[in-house]
Amino acid sequence: MQYRIGDLVTIENKHMGPWQGHVGAIDPDGSIIVRHNLKKYPMHPSGATYVNVKNLDSDVTLVKGSK
Repeated sequence: MQYRIGDLVTIENKHMGPWQGHVGAIDPDGSIIVRHNLKKYPMHPSGATYVNVKNLDSDVTLVKGSK
């Protein structure tokens, strides 16, 4: 799936999540960086999660597309 900046997504796999956030950046290969609200997820180490293009289908769910 192709994501766009501003899309609302949920990230979850066996190691992390579920965390919800907005796509903040997209690498040329299609990998994404998702920004999280640290008030909602205070235990998140950085406030952002990088998801490799290979893991998008299994780890990322689109909640709402950007306009």
